Amino acid sequence: MSADNGIYILKTVSHFKKMGNGVFRNLFEETIPYYRVAHLQAIDNLDYYLKNAPYNLGAFVYESWKRSPVFETEAEALEYAKNLASIQEVLEYGIQNIDMEQITGQEFVFYGD
Repeated sequence: MSADNGIYILKTVSHFKKMGNGVFRNLFEETIPYYRVAHLQAIDNLDYYLKNAPYNLGAFVYESWKRSPVFETEAEALEYAKNLASIQEVLEYGIQNIDMEQITGQEFVFYGD
């Protein structure tokens, strides 16, 4: 039986930079990349929503990564992903990057950012 799981690093953008202590700076037209890391199964559902129900894509992404820590650099996210991977008994797809701009063809803002 297949585990169908992996550690996925999601790259999205935000118009707000987290400054600490609950303070955010509005970047207006500029964006900053944010990375979220999650241990997920059935990631092929992302492709399904993109092709068949794009109006639900944001909800799928939010539900999958909503409890994930947020990182400002890919290096920090990768380090966290390696630590998360090290505690998994089975990890069929290893660590994978998902760049939502690359997938959708436009900037993708995580719901709530």
